[in-house]
Amino acid sequence: MWIRSSCLIFALFLSGCGLTQVQKDSISQFSRSSASFGDTVTTQLIDARSTVMDLNTSVLTLTPQRIKDRDKIDGALPPDRISARIRAAETLQSYADLLLALVEDTQQAELAAASAKFKESIRGLDPDSRKLSEEQLTGVGELVEDIGGLIVEYKKKKAIEAIVPEADAQVQRIADLFASEFNTDGPVAKYVNAMGLLAVTAADSVLDDTNATVQDRIPAVEANRKGIETKRKTDAIYPGLAAAAAQLKAAHGDIVKGVKENKITLARLNELTKTVKELAAHTRLMLKH
Repeated sequence: MWIRSSCLIFALFLSGCGLTQVQKDSISQFSRSSASFGDTVTTQLIDARSTVMDLNTSVLTLTPQRIKDRDKIDGALPPDRISARIRAAETLQSYADLLLALVEDTQQAELAAASAKFKESIRGLDPDSRKLSEEQLTGVGELVEDIGGLIVEYKKKKAIEAIVPEADAQVQRIADLFASEFNTDGPVAKYVNAMGLLAVTAADSVLDDTNATVQDRIPAVEANRKGIETKRKTDAIYPGLAAAAAQLKAAHGDIVKGVKENKITLARLNELTKTVKELAAHTRLMLKH
């Protein structure tokens, strides 16, 4: 009887040795911001390809000689390139979902599902983007599967303390990818802007032609509008995406430090949250049809 009572007291003691409320709130905030960032990136990548195809169609209508390879209407944004980046964005979202499940009052089945989704997303990355080994992924699964019983909060804390530091290299790799892609001089930003300029230039050749008819000018005016809107859209959103990626990387570093030292630095996390909210608002505005 004494042994059973002692075990119960010990279990209850451990159940109180979970994450602090500040740690939980910070990880929850990071998770929600990361998930929103990943969703916004996915939306922007899909839109970038769609925009390029639309612009190239307009250019083909006005001055087809400007498009060298007419079979590749999506230009430098083919499906395989875009899908690889979408998988990276979805990996961030699945990681965010896993962290959120670990800090909230989540049932074991939901925890297991979040863990499985995260592991699958890592395995779906291109080899040069993957930073977590199969052994590490197995460890993640084992940590999550072990959560249960009276000491669930203690086990959740131990899982967070193990998973977050190991995932840091993967988060950094994905954050660096999007910071470079959407930077003003990055490949995605430069290419989409270049296609917008090409459409405006193609339109100019018609709009500047005094012999052009009204029927000639209609597609030119439309191409000009698309090109200008593309520039406005990328100027409003892409720099924020690059900044948010850098902030996400820094904020995750603070989370790694925070789970080790029981002290969270909120400044960069709050910057990330603010930037992501602004991006979501800009995306709703600029992509509204």
